[in-house]
Amino acid sequence: MIDIGFYITFVASAIALFGVWQFNQRYDYTGARVTWMFSNILFTLCFAGRLAGFWDGAMGDWAMLVYFASMTVSNLWEMFHVR
Repeated sequence: MIDIGFYITFVASAIALFGVWQFNQRYDYTGARVTWMFSNILFTLCFAGRLAGFWDGAMGDWAMLVYFASMTVSNLWEMFHVR
């Protein structure tokens, strides 16, 4: 069964990846910071619930793995992309 922590982490990851796209591909630094504020609130909620024992977080960890892997690929793409 998928717990609520997965859904919170999944949504937070999607929002955060939009911020990564704003930052790395659009160079919209202010917009990225605003976007990340919303994802950070959700990530905080997710991990607070996990620490409180409301959910186990295993599925949320998979969502975080995909999030950080996507963020790494986006960062590397922008760093080494030849224009």
